[in-house]
Amino acid sequence: MKRGFTLIELMVVITIVAVLSSIGFVTFGGIQSKTRDTKRKQDLKQLSVALEIYRQTHSDNYFTTNTAQCDPTNNSAPFYSAMLQYMSSGAVPVDPSTQAQYCYYSEGTSGKSFRLFAKLENCSDPAVYNPTTCVNDPYNFTVISPDLQIASAVIPPPITLVASAQSVSSMPSWSQDCGNGANRMLIVTSGEWRGDATSQLNGLTYAGAALTKLGQVFNTSGGALVTMWYKIAPSTGINNIISSASSTSVVFGSSCWQGVSQVSPANLTTAFNYSTTPSITVPSTTITDMVVDGLAILCANQAVATPGSGQSPALADINACNPHVVHSKKTGNAASTTMSWTLTGSEFRWAQIGTALKQAP
Repeated sequence: MKRGFTLIELMVVITIVAVLSSIGFVTFGGIQSKTRDTKRKQDLKQLSVALEIYRQTHSDNYFTTNTAQCDPTNNSAPFYSAMLQYMSSGAVPVDPSTQAQYCYYSEGTSGKSFRLFAKLENCSDPAVYNPTTCVNDPYNFTVISPDLQIASAVIPPPITLVASAQSVSSMPSWSQDCGNGANRMLIVTSGEWRGDATSQLNGLTYAGAALTKLGQVFNTSGGALVTMWYKIAPSTGINNIISSASSTSVVFGSSCWQGVSQVSPANLTTAFNYSTTPSITVPSTTITDMVVDGLAILCANQAVATPGSGQSPALADINACNPHVVHSKKTGNAASTTMSWTLTGSEFRWAQIGTALKQAP
């Protein structure tokens, strides 16, 4: 008579099979991610070939985006449309996992150089250009035009928004996510309804560390006072911004960034007026800059503020009538960058402030 397996023997066999299966799944998953990374590299090489063909038929110029920020809505989508006729497969490749378009931008406004970016899954891949920040960088692999290959082997990542937030009406504190990427900077815009230029705000902290006041402007015809604050290398993760305002008539908008040069923001610009079209022009900007602004509006009947071209959607819009405060961003232009708004309502006394964040080297 044959003896069957005991319960213990069966459990041992099942355990061994489970362990071997899990090892197989992990190995298979690693192989899949490497296969996808290989596809991403091939896709960018294919796009670079299409760009060379494009250049031959466009006066020796590559497709021009006039921006150094990887925004699919503003520059990848037009690029994809332009490249379609130069793809032998009849389709422009996208990321094999997310199906997102790859990042493309031209270097400068002349169309003489370009950069293509993708996000590889394996940070141990030797093609990753910055292994220490690979996991948190929005992109970590690049293909560049021949002239840039000669000029530099290391390509700094573009300035990227981590997250934006705003105070709830006139609450003295709110939470802001600054992520854990490299070269972080926190920007805060505060707005007050004042009878003079004396601020009710003594300071701001993030995770207990003080922010630095960059500048402020007061509308001398009465009411709106706007101030911009910044913090270099703020603490990672989500922390509270706490104000030391002596009044509740102060509201705030904030944003945190990565890929920013770790020096004070440049080219502070201010303006105030009584009109429906607030506007400032930040000078000496480049296409690798990110320009941010804040606008405080003396609010009688909660004016609606619509951001100008390239600034939408707003990073913050606190229509609290204490005053109304908005905060926005825009990729820098060559030479100068204009930040504008259109107001509708019954009160248009405003004060506006803006600055340029510079790309980290």
